[in-house]
Amino acid sequence: MDRHKWRSLHRVLDRTGHDVRLYLDAARSLENRVRSWYETPISMSSNDFVETLVLDSIFALELFRGVNREGFRGLGYSPNDPVFVISGILVSLMHDMIMLENQLPLFVLDCIIALLEGCSYGVAPLALSFFDFLMPTEESRRSTASSDTLYEAGSNDEALHCLDVFRRSLLRSPTPASFPRSSFRTKQSAQDTLYKSGSSGGALHCLNVFHHILLLHPMPASRPRPSFGSDQSARAERLWPLIHCVVDLRNAGIKFQQRRTGFQFWDIEFKDGVLYIPRLFIQDTTKSLFLNLIAFEQCHLQCSNHITSYIFFMDKLINSKVDVGYLRDKEIIEHLLGNDEEVADMFNRLCQEVVFDFNDFYLWELTKQMNCYYNNKWNTWRTSFNHKYFSNPWTFISLMAALVLLLLTALQTFYTVYPYYKPK
Repeated sequence: MDRHKWRSLHRVLDRTGHDVRLYLDAARSLENRVRSWYETPISMSSNDFVETLVLDSIFALELFRGVNREGFRGLGYSPNDPVFVISGILVSLMHDMIMLENQLPLFVLDCIIALLEGCSYGVAPLALSFFDFLMPTEESRRSTASSDTLYEAGSNDEALHCLDVFRRSLLRSPTPASFPRSSFRTKQSAQDTLYKSGSSGGALHCLNVFHHILLLHPMPASRPRPSFGSDQSARAERLWPLIHCVVDLRNAGIKFQQRRTGFQFWDIEFKDGVLYIPRLFIQDTTKSLFLNLIAFEQCHLQCSNHITSYIFFMDKLINSKVDVGYLRDKEIIEHLLGNDEEVADMFNRLCQEVVFDFNDFYLWELTKQMNCYYNNKWNTWRTSFNHKYFSNPWTFISLMAALVLLLLTALQTFYTVYPYYKPK
C-alpha cells in the first residue's frame, strides 16, 4: 500500500503545484503534539515520522475527497486505478482505516486539508460520508439530515479521531425529519450541517469523528450510583442486571417490535410488555467496527460506554440462532452473514473480557422494568395458555369443541337430575 500512498502524494503535488516541503513543514510543526498522543515512545526518526504523517494524511484525504466531492476522476485518477476508484477495495480500506490502532489525529488531517483546499472547514464531514457504508443503522443508508451542529467552535467536548466522530454520529439524538437521498449533493449538504464551518470541534482522529456524531445529543440517563446500605435491596442493586434471552422473554409474554420512527439503533424502549428495538443492519465489517468502538470506549476514560452498553444488552438478548431468527422475522435485525448462528456467535464474543461499569449502563431502568414484567407469574401463565390454545386455529377449534361438549354434558346432567328434585 506504500506505493499507492506515494502515488497519491505525487498526484496531489501535480494537481496543486505545491512543493512537498509545504506539507512536510506543516507536519513537522505538529510532530511533538502527535508523538505525545502515543502511550509508548515512537522509535522513528523525526524525518521518517513526519514523512509517514504526510503520506498517511494525503492518502486518507484523497480517499475522502474522491468518495465525497470531486470523484476520483475529478482528482485525476484513471477509471481503472487499482485503489482510487469506487470498488470493493474501498470497503477493505474503510475496515483498516476505522481500526483504533490506525487512527490519525484529526488535527493533522485538518491541517493538511487546509493546505490542500485553502480553507479550514475541517475533515470530519468528509470522514463521516466516507465511512457511511459501515453504519449499522437503517438511517445510515439515507441522508443523515439534522439541523443541529455536531461541533461548536472552541468546544471542550473534543472528538479525538474519525472513529470517535463515527461513534458520536451513532449516538446522536434522532431527528424524525425527512431523509431525502436523491443525490450525493443532498447527502453531503445534510452532513455538512453537523459541523460549523472551519471546525472539526477539536476532534482528534477519524474514529473519534465516527464516535462523536453518535453521541451528539444527550443519551438516556445512566443508572444513578446507589448508596449501599445493609438491607437486601441495596445488596441486590450491586448485582449485574439479569437480562433474559429472547426465547425466555417471549415465554414470559414480552413481545418484540421494530421501532419504526427513525430512531437510532441504541434507542430501545419497553412499554406495556413490548420491547421496541430499532433495526440493526449487520454486515461483514460490523464485528470489527463494534470491537473498535468498544476498545475506544474502554481506552478513553472521558468517554461514556453507551455503545458497549448496547452491545452488552444485545449479547444477553441473543443466546442462539433461534433468538436471532425471531428478531430477523420481526425485522429488528437485518444481516448479510452466512446464517443466524454467525450473528449469535458475533454478539456472544464481542463483550468477552470487557470491563463494564454498570453505573454507566443507560439501559438499567429499562432492564428493571423488563425483569418486573418477567417475574410476574400471571404474565407467564397467560402467555403459556395463549400459546397452547390460541397459537393455531386447530387447537382453538379443539378448545371450542371441548367447551361445547362440556356445556352439553352439563346441560344433560342438569335435565337428568332436575326432575328428581322437582317432580311433576
